[in-house]
Amino acid sequence: STTAKVPHPFLFNHDAIAYNYRLPNINAALGCAQLDRLPQLLESKRKLHLSYRSFFEQRQSEVFDFVHPDKECASNCWLNSVKVDSEQNFKRLLEEANQQNIMLRPVWTPAHQLPMYKDCAHDGLEVTNQLSLSLVNLPSSGFMDSPL
Repeated sequence: STTAKVPHPFLFNHDAIAYNYRLPNINAALGCAQLDRLPQLLESKRKLHLSYRSFFEQRQSEVFDFVHPDKECASNCWLNSVKVDSEQNFKRLLEEANQQNIMLRPVWTPAHQLPMYKDCAHDGLEVTNQLSLSLVNLPSSGFMDSPL
């Protein structure tokens, strides 16, 4: 009610589009406590990323290509992914891994493929469509010591 509100004792007029991202105290306290753990969590995620990287480098394959962060960036290694060479291998990998209780999953369904956005304009999104049928996210919890 006060975000972008024009000062006035009783009228609620707003002069800009604005959003209220304030948190209730309990949520803010939880967020602050989590921020204290952020350096350790990021270190754990980077170690996991390096384990995956080493694993895939030792097993060079024409089927899998481990996704590396851009060299110009400092990634938080939030997700680790592999690019699979074909839609057939993509589906096979997901099915076989999940049958063995290894929680692999595809990247998210592209927004333009969701029912609520089906009528939105786009240019075909060919790269997005191709990547949605080839990228597989690996287990990437910050609480994993090693993927192996």
